[in-house]
Amino acid sequence: MSLFIFARGASYREVEDRFQHCPATVGIYHHQVLEGFVKLSADIIRPFESQHTVHRSILSSPRFYWPFFKDCIGALNGTHIDCVIGDAKGQRFRNRKGRKSWNILCVVDFDMMFTYVNVGWEGSTHDLPVLKDSLTQRKYDFPHPEPGKYYLVDSAYPNSIG
Repeated sequence: MSLFIFARGASYREVEDRFQHCPATVGIYHHQVLEGFVKLSADIIRPFESQHTVHRSILSSPRFYWPFFKDCIGALNGTHIDCVIGDAKGQRFRNRKGRKSWNILCVVDFDMMFTYVNVGWEGSTHDLPVLKDSLTQRKYDFPHPEPGKYYLVDSAYPNSIG
């Protein structure tokens, strides 16, 4: 049932009709699948190498990368993922392009592996409040860079320490 919801953006009503289950059953099992994804993400989305070490691509090319990125541990940026939201709540999910989306904050390392993801902000939200929420809420377990290290960011984020 959950795969049907994910693949088609189907409503609970469509799932109830397709699989002939009551709304409570659909809700309970879909919620269990979502909880499983959250638990699985803790094993997959995390730093794989120590943030103390310089990435091997920077070390192997000191002429081009070392002077500029010697203390960089990754890149931080926001992106928008299209979503299916009902019209009652949909207006605040409309991004600047008029599409309904979630604003997502991602951190990647130099191997293009996600080390942090904060999902679920409305598409109309600017990138900075998403970052501030990630930094201030302990439950999100944001991977703060160690002293002297930093993330590459774009102009939506301030230059700051920690």
